[in-house]
Amino acid sequence: VYPGGASTCIFEPTLTGIGNCSGSDNAFQSNRYSFNVVKKDPKKLMVYFQGGGACWDKSVTVGKFAGGLISLPAPTCTSTAVPNDMGIPDQTVADNRYANFTQVQLSYCSGDVFVSNTTQSYSAPKWPSMPVKQKGYSNAMATL
Repeated sequence: VYPGGASTCIFEPTLTGIGNCSGSDNAFQSNRYSFNVVKKDPKKLMVYFQGGGACWDKSVTVGKFAGGLISLPAPTCTSTAVPNDMGIPDQTVADNRYANFTQVQLSYCSGDVFVSNTTQSYSAPKWPSMPVKQKGYSNAMATL
């Protein structure tokens, strides 16, 4: 589900290699925040906040592009909204006590552990006109 509004993933477009960064491809769509709903028993609800790493400053957010003390090959946080079917959300595991629950899965793609609502003062050098947006709080509120 794409809730729209102020929800978004961290990069626009993402640094994950999706698309070629022109307005006519899917790269500009890949930063759209989404959440997933798995319908099962309507009397049982599980809200699942997906994990994915934290990007607290420029060096860990834009990775090798930062030019700082830390030279990482890529960002340390998940930057695209992808449904998760491993661990607790995995409904194929026989002894999963949550297998019959209706699940609302909040996709993690903002690098801020669902608590930030900011636009950083930096951007990835590859896309200097596109600042890093961390809107995890907006994403969570749009979902809930």
